[in-house]
Amino acid sequence: LSDLEVGNRAFRKAASRARLAGAPYWVQTIKTADIISNTASIVKHDPKFAVTYLEEKRLLLDVLTLADNRLVALARGQI
Repeated sequence: LSDLEVGNRAFRKAASRARLAGAPYWVQTIKTADIISNTASIVKHDPKFAVTYLEEKRLLLDVLTLADNRLVALARGQI
């Protein structure tokens, strides 16, 4: 689930979205749970970076179409 891509941040995140969009449902569900787990901490401890992080995760959730819908709803609620 970790980002394996190289390049600048925008390229890495776009490539990661493309890779995860094609992942099986269980991988997408785990990634969604990971977003939920990390979001509150990032918003609390690094609010400046959180602006970038939240937009990246919003875009990622858009392609995690096989993930558990309840977890996607929770993640979207945090974002």
